[in-house]
Amino acid sequence: MKNLIIIGNSLIKIYSVDSRNTLMSVNRYTHSQIPDSLKELENKETIYIASVVPKLTSHYCNLFTHAYVIKNNDIPILENKTENPEHSGIDRLLNTLAAYYLIPNYNKIIVDGGTAISISVATEPGMFLGGAIFSGIETEMKALARNTELLPDIAGASFPERGIGTSTIEALKSGIFIGTVGAIKEIIRTTELELKAWNELPTHTILTGGWGKIISDHLDIHHTYEEHLTFTGMLKTVERLKDC
Repeated sequence: MKNLIIIGNSLIKIYSVDSRNTLMSVNRYTHSQIPDSLKELENKETIYIASVVPKLTSHYCNLFTHAYVIKNNDIPILENKTENPEHSGIDRLLNTLAAYYLIPNYNKIIVDGGTAISISVATEPGMFLGGAIFSGIETEMKALARNTELLPDIAGASFPERGIGTSTIEALKSGIFIGTVGAIKEIIRTTELELKAWNELPTHTILTGGWGKIISDHLDIHHTYEEHLTFTGMLKTVERLKDC
């Protein structure tokens, strides 16, 4: 049994896979819920960690005797074309790698709806071009409640039924949810136009992340939803590391 730990800005996900790399279980924790029982995960197999939260990375490494932190240069195939490749988020690169295997021979736009919404762009053969990053849905909710006097915290709110909000709460829901989907659609549109300068391949959009399913349900352009995209990219990376 192998254990892969993905440390995000809001959640920590622990994936367990068997000897055939079949996903057996997924456990999710908030940062404040890190269980003492995690030490029990360790066995003869190495614990693999991918993290975007450095202070938690060191904490997890100290929990296990055999822990390996996935680094940007561990990710196979990808050629990072950004200005500062070392600053690219490991989650974005793992998502891009997974998309490379899942949807070959396409340009790829990967929308990860988490604490931040990251839009990653890749083209063949395995080139990560960069993309866009902006506030996630829950981050917007918290920011407005924290930085204004009269706007309430609408954490836990659902997607609005209409665009015209007839109360403050409904107006906030409209602005945050519909505004987020609108921003994603516009970024996809402009990205597709820019990709035409790279090659003549068609472009495919993939959604993932904690808010990915909700966004997917309301995004009226062709796309697919992959719940475990980051995990898929991490597993491909681990397979490559074990072969070295």
